[in-house]
Amino acid sequence: MRQAVCFFPIAVLLVRAQTIDVTPAHVSIDEAAAIQVSGCRPGERMTIRAELSDGDDGRWVSQSEFIADAHGTVDTSRDAPVAGSYKEASGMGPVWSMKPMNSKAGRYIPPRDFGVRRTDFQLMRGATVVSTAHLEQAALAEGIERVTVHDGSLRGVLFVPPGKGPHPGILVLGGSEGGMLFGSSSSVRPYCCGP
Repeated sequence: MRQAVCFFPIAVLLVRAQTIDVTPAHVSIDEAAAIQVSGCRPGERMTIRAELSDGDDGRWVSQSEFIADAHGTVDTSRDAPVAGSYKEASGMGPVWSMKPMNSKAGRYIPPRDFGVRRTDFQLMRGATVVSTAHLEQAALAEGIERVTVHDGSLRGVLFVPPGKGPHPGILVLGGSEGGMLFGSSSSVRPYCCGP
């Protein structure tokens, strides 16, 4: 008696990819973005690493470990890291907690000429990078006009907002550091959304 042989398709186990998302991906330097991880196993330990190059090509980095919740997610505004660069829940913790990779590095130098600061994020399982994202932070809002002032001994920079005035004014005076506070070689560390 001839037996029929049937082949049944083998069930494929679908595994969700672990992803890191930063939204919105472009903000002003004083605005926060949401840093969220999804697709992990409940209770899985994952690492978020953040890196940037400053205006003097200095490398800055933070690295913190998180435990995924029952839904396999991590939200830095809700979840405190279990180890790493900072200790308490903070939406922008991976950004403000960055330190220079070279211990001899001096102060943070902003991007030259008010350029956009880019932070690259890596989601890691152990030493393996499983997902990446980035955040761009703009020092100047869109539409702001920058005017260099050079009148006799007066030196400065005037920032004019878009639209018809009148606009409120802020005067910033430098001290013993010399040079212009908002020059292309400014060494003032910008606000980067702390806790």
